[in-house]
Amino acid sequence: ADVDVASQTVRLDCLVQSEHNSSTPCASKAPSCLAVHPTFPLAVIGHLDSVLTAVDLSRGKTVFQLPAHDAPVVSVTIDGTGLYVMTGGADGTCRVWDLRKQRCVCESRLEASKFGNRSIQVAANPCKKIIAVGSVDARVSLLSS
Repeated sequence: ADVDVASQTVRLDCLVQSEHNSSTPCASKAPSCLAVHPTFPLAVIGHLDSVLTAVDLSRGKTVFQLPAHDAPVVSVTIDGTGLYVMTGGADGTCRVWDLRKQRCVCESRLEASKFGNRSIQVAANPCKKIIAVGSVDARVSLLSS
């Protein structure tokens, strides 16, 4: 990650393999979702290779990188306290991660969708300890954090 503090921009270099550049490395590093911490210079990035990465935006350095799901991470959000990250995966799970301990503290698995897609979207209410978890078959669950 390249960080330009003066212009407040971040460039994340990720190469995506395609049929036109099959020799290009690191297709698995492609980001699929991003959340920025509400008060700290921290971005949390979900990747297609099921990895979760936290980047210190002030220094442009990786803080941690964790295996997050058994399939691509399709959604990421940070709760209102700024202490927890929620991820939704194409494996049908919603996971809650403690930023301080850098580990999963809770997991919720949704049933397979009637459409065959198990991708999960997550959203956190910034004022309350509520997490909304949605799936492609229009089911939404509210979880208390």
